[in-house]
Amino acid sequence: MERAGEKEKIPPENQVLAVMDLGAHSARMLIAECSKTEKIRILEDFDVSVPMGANVFQTGSVSAESIRILCDVFRGFRQKMAEYGVTRYRAIATSAVREAANAEILLERIRHETGMEICIYEGADEARLNYLSVRNVLPSGNRFYRTRSVMVDIGTGACQISVCEKGAMAFTETLKLGTLRVLEQLPGAISITALREYLAPVIDNAFGELNHSGIDLKCDQILAMGSSVRTLIRIFRKNAGRAVSRRLQKISRKEFDSMRADLASLSMEQISARFAVPRDQAESVIPCAIILDDLFRITGASELLVPMISLKQGLMSDFAHEIMTGTDRFERQTLELAERTALRYHCDEAYFQLTTRFAESLFTRLAPLHGLGRRSLLLLKIAAILHKSGLFINNQAYHKHSAYIISSTEIPGLSHEERIIASFTARYHRKTVPLAQHQDFQALPAPAKNEVRKLSALLRIACLLAARGLDPARVRIRLEHDRALILSDETRPFPLKSSVIRTDLDFFATVFAVQAVLQ
Repeated sequence: MERAGEKEKIPPENQVLAVMDLGAHSARMLIAECSKTEKIRILEDFDVSVPMGANVFQTGSVSAESIRILCDVFRGFRQKMAEYGVTRYRAIATSAVREAANAEILLERIRHETGMEICIYEGADEARLNYLSVRNVLPSGNRFYRTRSVMVDIGTGACQISVCEKGAMAFTETLKLGTLRVLEQLPGAISITALREYLAPVIDNAFGELNHSGIDLKCDQILAMGSSVRTLIRIFRKNAGRAVSRRLQKISRKEFDSMRADLASLSMEQISARFAVPRDQAESVIPCAIILDDLFRITGASELLVPMISLKQGLMSDFAHEIMTGTDRFERQTLELAERTALRYHCDEAYFQLTTRFAESLFTRLAPLHGLGRRSLLLLKIAAILHKSGLFINNQAYHKHSAYIISSTEIPGLSHEERIIASFTARYHRKTVPLAQHQDFQALPAPAKNEVRKLSALLRIACLLAARGLDPARVRIRLEHDRALILSDETRPFPLKSSVIRTDLDFFATVFAVQAVLQ
C-alpha cells in the first residue's frame, strides 16, 4: 500500500473506500484510493486509543463512558469520510465487542449517533483475513506451500489458531487466550517471572484442548499476526540494532529464545521507556512472548514468520478486491474447508461432490426462478457438501445432526448468519419441510426463511438426482412457463409415486409455484 501526497487529485474512475476496526485498545480507520488494478493508496490513517477491553474482560460489558467516547470517535470518522466523499465502507468489531454483554447496545448507540453500521467479526472472519494477508506477502517458494504451518493471531481477547496444509487452510479454532484477557485475570501486580509461571499452565491447557481434539499442531513454521506480535518483533529488532522489514519478518527459534531471555530481564516500565512503546503495548508483549514460546514448544517449529500487516490493512485489501472485482478471493478455501469437515465426519466424497454438482447446475439453470445471488450459491454448496455429516452421530434424524454440525463449525468465509442459513438448508433436505411449529426456523428474519426454503427445495432435487447416480453432463434442466423440466437420458423411470419423491416435488412446487418434472 502506498501513501498519498497531500494535494494529489483522485482520478474519477478510482474508488475512495474506508475501513474501520474497533478493538480492545483502540478504534482505527483507513481511507484509501483504490484503482481498477487494485492498487491501494492510503489517504488517511487514524488510530484513536479507547481502553474498552479492560471493561469487558473484567466486568463483561463496555462501560457507559467508553460507549460515549466511541460515539464521539465514530462521529469524527464519519466527518472525515464526508470530507473525502466516501460512500462505501466496512466497519468491524473484534473480540472485546464480540464478548460484551451489551454489544448490541453499543452498536445501536453508534448507529443512532452516526448512522454507521458495524459488523461483529467472528474468529473465523479474522482467520480468513489473516490467511489472505499471509498469501499476499509470502513468496511462492516458501515452504508454507509445501508442508504444514500453524497460523496464529494473538489478539487482546482471543487467539485464533489455524492449521494450513500445503498452502490451504485445513482447520481453525478460536481460543479465549488473549494478551489483555490474561493480564486482567492476574491476582495483582506481579513480576515477569511470576507472570511466566502463572500463564504457562493456562496456555498449556488452551492448546492442550486442540491436541485432545485430534488436531496435529506439529509443523515447520509458525506464522504469527496481531499488534502485540508486531510490537514484540520491533522491540526484538531494535534491541538487536537491526531494521524491521515492512512486509515480512523471519526469526529462527534460536534467535527468538535469545531475544525473549533479554526481554525477560526487563520490567514493563523499562520496556516502555527503552523501546518507546506505550504502557499498554509494553504490557501485551510479555504474554505474547510467552504464548509464542509455548507454541514453539508444542509445534516443534524451527522458525517464526511475522507479516507486518495490520488488521485494518488486510481489511482494506480485502474490501477493495470485493468492490473492484465483485468476487471473494477466499471462496475456494471456504468450500475446501467444508469438504475437509465432511471427510472428518466420514461423508462419502463421491456422493457429496455429485450432489454439489447437481445443486450448482439447478441453481444456475433456474436462476430466473429463485432470483438469488452468488453468496446463496455458496451456501447451497456448503449444505450439499455437509448434508449427510450428521450420520456420523446417528442415522436417526441425521439431518438435524447435520444442521447442528454446520451451525457449530467455524468455517472461515461464512458469517454466523450464513452458517445458520446453510444449516437450515441441510436440515430441510429430507423429511419434514419448514413448518409453523418449527420455532427455531420461524425465529429467522423473513428474508432468511425465504432463502432457506428456496435452497432446500433445490437441494432436495439435487439429492434425488445424485442418489440415482446420474451423470450431471447427461442431465438437462430447462425452465418453461409453468414447469421446470429435468431431463435425463437414462432408461430407468423415476419412481414418481414414491412418497419421498412426491414430498420433494410438492415442496418445490410450493416454494416456486412451478412444477418440477423429472423425465
